[in-house]
Amino acid sequence: MQTPTPDIRPLAPHDLEVVLRVQAACHPPAMQEPAAVVAARIREAGDTGFFATAGGVVLAYAFAYRSTPGAVTPLGAVFSVAGAPDTLYLHDLAVSPALYMTRRL
Repeated sequence: MQTPTPDIRPLAPHDLEVVLRVQAACHPPAMQEPAAVVAARIREAGDTGFFATAGGVVLAYAFAYRSTPGAVTPLGAVFSVAGAPDTLYLHDLAVSPALYMTRRL
């Protein structure tokens, strides 16, 4: 069985529901961020966040934002995108359990 080539693209507002489902499948409740925060992140830094699918299956998402060293957004807070960034901060990466369920060893 051949694995489909992944489609990787920037995050978009219509991805919110699926991102929240992947987040819930991958992170314990204490590390899950509210929908309003995730939606704000997509609006503020969707061009540096990514969403991956293959064959209609959600594979993963990644949230990143332009920053400076030491300027880290805490869990549950909206990103503060730096005016003169020199760093890309990876805030969250989650790989859907569906990926593991469709892979053969």
